[in-house]
Parts: sequence; structure tokens; C-alpha cells
Amino acid sequence: MAAALALYGLWVLTTCLMEGLPNTLLRPEAHGLRIAYTTVANLIVGTLGSMLLLRRLVLTGAVTAPEAGFGRPRRSVVSVTLGAVLGAAFLAAQDPPAVPLVVIINVFAQVLPVSIAEVLVCWSIIGSVAVSSVDQRAGRTINAIVLTAVASVAFGVYHVGHSPPFNSPTMIALLTAVGVVTSAVFLALRDVYGTVMFHNFLAVHGVLRTLIETGKVTEYATPMAPLLITGIGSVALLMVARMLVLRDATPRRQGLTTR
Repeated sequence: MAAALALYGLWVLTTCLMEGLPNTLLRPEAHGLRIAYTTVANLIVGTLGSMLLLRRLVLTGAVTAPEAGFGRPRRSVVSVTLGAVLGAAFLAAQDPPAVPLVVIINVFAQVLPVSIAEVLVCWSIIGSVAVSSVDQRAGRTINAIVLTAVASVAFGVYHVGHSPPFNSPTMIALLTAVGVVTSAVFLALRDVYGTVMFHNFLAVHGVLRTLIETGKVTEYATPMAPLLITGIGSVALLMVARMLVLRDATPRRQGLTTR
């Protein structure tokens, strides 16, 4: 748990220094700063850091790879499809602002590296480690409650490091509730890839609202190559890191069922 909290603290700190203080996500023109924030806070600390720690956790028997959301590839394919359908349906139900498709694509790509880091740190690491500390005889219901509570609160509190309005107490409380929804999907799918897909749709809705309220949505009306490149790069890093870091990681204890 100490290692998990240390990673979480470092991730929040780098987010604060590179996004919250300079308001990076509210400045579409700040291409260099956005790339630096995405690279350091989300790709290096949030994604690669999480995978390196996860390997250690699996090798020591603290958690199993399936518990952390890394099961068979076939499961991931199905989960990504379900996550996309659920996420798109949830976005449509929220009556999203009427904007050109290119705006949604740009925003989706912008928040994707962040969503990957969020799911890895809050659910795969913090949530799974919290469950591993519970008496294994407690049962699936207690485990699910523990994971939901810990991961959702971690996700909400993490936003203190973000730019306005995401760092306000009201928004943090709302995002904690959003974390409960993501927790339900993570528990149902038990797959990082499918959870990221669903979670990213939730993030798209929130960022779109903010861009419209701040009058910056028109700046996303043309394809933004840096966003698309970092979005694709974050997925590639997650896939490569999974192969390199977990390939020899054999679970040494029995944990939550993945069925």
C-alpha cells in the first residue's frame, strides 16, 4: 500500500505542477506544455510507473494480473467493445453539446492518455491493493465495496491537482460519484482496456462542457495532430508495457474471481 500511495502522490504532484497550475487543458494553443504534461504525468508516471509497480505487486503475490484488469486478450477485445457501447450510450444520455465530430475526436484523443493513467493508478493499483488487504474470507461483495470506495475517492481527490473547474470541492464530489460508475464497469468487465474506453467517454462529456463554458471549443474545430499522436501513443505504450512488464509475472496467490 505504501508503494501504491507513493505512486499516487507522485502522479497527483506532477499533474498539479504541469496541468493544474498552468491551466494546461484550458489552453489549446499550449501545444508544448500539453505534450510535456501528457508525457510526464500520464505516460511516464501514470502508465509506465503503474505497470512497473504492478509487475512487482504480481511477482510478490500482492495482487494477480486478472484482479488488476489484465486477463486474456480475447477478454479485452470483448470488453473494449462493451466499454465503447456503454460509454457512447452514457454520453448520448447526457445530452452532449452539439459540436462537430472533429471536436469530439480531438477531445477524445486529448483525454485518452489521462484516462489510461486514471484507470491504472486508481483502479488497477490503488483499488486492487486495497482489496488485497481485506481478509480473503470476506467475500466478493465486501471486496467490491472496498474497491469501489477506495478507487472512487482516489479518483475524485486526484482532481485537486487539475485546472478549474475540476479542482473545486463540488466537482471533486461529483467526480467521486463518477468514479463509482467506473468502478461498477471495472468490476463487471475486470479489464483495463474496456474500462478505459468507457471512462474516456465520461471524460469527453466533462471536457466538452468546460470548453463551451470557457469559449474555447472553436479552437478544437480542426484536427489537432499533437493530440491525435499522444492519444495513439498512450494506447501503444499501454500495450507494449503490458507485454514487457507482465509477460513473466505469474500470480502467486488466489484472489478475486474474474468470472
